[in-house]
This record gives sequence, structure tokens and C-alpha cells, in this order.
Amino acid sequence: QYYERLSPQQFEDEAKKLLGLPIGERTIARILLFTRWGEVDAYSAFEHAKGDARNTFIHTVRPIVLQGWASVDPASAGKYMTGNPHEFDRMGPASGYVNTRSAQCIIAGEWAKQDPNGAIAWANSLDKGKDEAVASVEREVAR
Repeated sequence: QYYERLSPQQFEDEAKKLLGLPIGERTIARILLFTRWGEVDAYSAFEHAKGDARNTFIHTVRPIVLQGWASVDPASAGKYMTGNPHEFDRMGPASGYVNTRSAQCIIAGEWAKQDPNGAIAWANSLDKGKDEAVASVEREVAR
């Protein structure tokens, strides 16, 4: 509920505070903070992650931001991802991070919750990650 009331500048301030939390609390707070930040202003959340000195931070936060963004505006998230594929290259199982999904899967799954037909049309339009995205839509529809 606290994160529901924050402005983009306040999200940045809160993100800096995460480093002072114990690892378990930091992990939970990071998910909540960056999901909400993605819903409100994904661009500034991505920029904040890029500016972090630790390379792993950007790769662990990017999927969280993307999922938040796709949950409220999957078409915009999909357009951004296809227009900036290099920003999402290190997402998914090939990234080396356990249990991560590709950007295509995240967007397709969130989109399918709102508009399965739009999600499958978008997934089928992809050059890279098409099969994964289609499978993500199918999984979500089956749920």
C-alpha cells in the first residue's frame, strides 16, 4: 500500500534504501517496489536500474519492472521490447539467473490475462522468442 502512493522520484529514493535492508527483506521489497514502479513509470525504473553500479542489479530488476509494466499496458511494453531488444538480451534462462523468463514470455503472459487474442497476435508477430511467447499465452489461457 505504501508504494501505491509514491511518485517516480520517491521510487528512486526508496530503491536506494533497499541496500540497507537484510537480504530477505530486500528481495521482497525489491519485487514490490519495482513491480509498482513498472506500473507507474517503467522508463524511469529501467534508467535507475541501468545506473546501478552492480551489473547483476539491472538483470534481476528488469524482469520485475517489465512484468509491472506489462500488467497495465502490455502493448506499450511489447513495442518497447521489440524496439530495444538489446536491453532484454540477458533475460530468460540463458541469463544464468535461476527461474527467469524471457521478456517475450513476461509480456505475452501478462497480455494474455487481459486480451488473449491480442497476446497471441503479438506473440506470432515476433521474430525472436516467438515460440516461447506463444507457449506463455497458451499457459496463461489454460490457467
